[in-house]
Amino acid sequence: MESIGRGLHRVRGETTGEVDIAIALQADLPDAVVAGLSAARLHRMPLPPGLGLDSWTIETPLEMCIPMLGAPLRRQGIRARRSDVPPQHRTEVDGVVATSPERTFLDLASVLDLDALVVIGDFLVRRAPARREGARRTMRDLGAILQATGPRPGSVAAGEALSHVRIGAGSTEQTLLRLALERARLPEPALNMTIHGADGTALAARHLRWDRYAVAAQHVPTEAEEETPHQHQQRLRGSDALRRNGWVELMICDADLEVRCRRAVRRIDEALRENGWDGRRTLWPAGRIDARRGAQPAAWR
Repeated sequence: MESIGRGLHRVRGETTGEVDIAIALQADLPDAVVAGLSAARLHRMPLPPGLGLDSWTIETPLEMCIPMLGAPLRRQGIRARRSDVPPQHRTEVDGVVATSPERTFLDLASVLDLDALVVIGDFLVRRAPARREGARRTMRDLGAILQATGPRPGSVAAGEALSHVRIGAGSTEQTLLRLALERARLPEPALNMTIHGADGTALAARHLRWDRYAVAAQHVPTEAEEETPHQHQQRLRGSDALRRNGWVELMICDADLEVRCRRAVRRIDEALRENGWDGRRTLWPAGRIDARRGAQPAAWR
């Protein structure tokens, strides 16, 4: 056996994960709830570099909430804060009692920047069951928990981030590109919906589309899994159908997303202008976001 912390031991040479440590500590601290970044990793949330699952090590502190009236907790390997987490804000993940995804989103608002919060909000909406109805329910749940908890550290930032969350974002890269388009004040696109021709025929599904200007954009990641022959033929047929119906289609690669999506924004800007956009900058429904804030998309890969 070998020690991996105060009161924690494992068989020498075995691999230990954050879930294993959380289960062991909660057996000793049954009132504690895993929270913050630890809860985010349990929920498989897309965190910025250095904070996600791929960056976790045995030395990474486990973040937990302990009751306000509980005994003081000073223990190596634990970052504890006093907070009463009600039952409706708790859930069980892999045998660990943790804050719910919605409560975790709120807790992270005092730690992460705007872009990172919007990425997580889009992720929670995207993974909701029952497709768009489930996504709308998740949006309501996120808003409800903000109202229920009242003013607290991060609540203003969480509310601002929630105003920029959209139903339909398919990946972290798509979210960051959308935020870059908003900062540039380009027209807001529709997300991940099928494009139809004038006769109502389904042409193709694309990540971003501007119906008024017949412009569509599709992110093609460099490390994407190889397409099956059927998927390849389907994509080509969709591209042909779009061209026949007068659409301009842009394929956005990872290089276009570097330096806050600068090249992708420029390409989309040019395509929209060529198809009739007058170049007049617009405010999106969420309101303008600060162009100086936000993570760079390239850092997420």
